[in-house]
Amino acid sequence: MTPDDRYAPHPVFLTHHALRIKGFAKPESLADITALDVDTIERNLEELASSGHALYREARLLWQLTPEGREAHRQALAHDVRSLAIDALGVHYRSFLEVNELFKSLCGEWQLRDGQPNDHSNLGYD
Repeated sequence: MTPDDRYAPHPVFLTHHALRIKGFAKPESLADITALDVDTIERNLEELASSGHALYREARLLWQLTPEGREAHRQALAHDVRSLAIDALGVHYRSFLEVNELFKSLCGEWQLRDGQPNDHSNLGYD
């Protein structure tokens, strides 16, 4: 693969995708996720808002996707990855899911101690 063949998602898609992952977010948080600058994120959010895909919750000072934005994300994601060899990743993804389920279970167990929230005062238990 040459440098010109590298995959490069569109910045608006990156913003859309990051907001889908976060649920509610400030532009600074989306900038951290996407490695885009805050000004670019804000322009992208305004573009998403003008298309009815995102809205700003003034009371919470956070952005979120609208139901239409979540559906548009599903379509945009399919479009964004259409040229990638997704099927070739299947076996690796299934392996990841197995490990991920074990890891999430371990994290959940660590967060509890005797059925109660773990206060982490027992280093031996942790």
